[in-house]
Amino acid sequence: MEILNKKIEIKTAKLGKHKSFQHENLRTDGYDFLLFIDICPNYYYLTIVPKYNLKSYTFNSNFRHNMNKERD
Repeated sequence: MEILNKKIEIKTAKLGKHKSFQHENLRTDGYDFLLFIDICPNYYYLTIVPKYNLKSYTFNSNFRHNMNKERD
């Protein structure tokens, strides 16, 4: 996908039985931004990460737990 001359790589994952998401084949070239679409039974997360931020960005249970707290 391309928006305003920026290439967007889209990755989807569903909530697993261990309450986590797994995105396959994360490359380090060919895009400017990653768009993660994480699907849960009753809601979803959209997360946009710039390419240069990918190595420092951490998706973990604390991040998801805090996101759920904010939703309540």
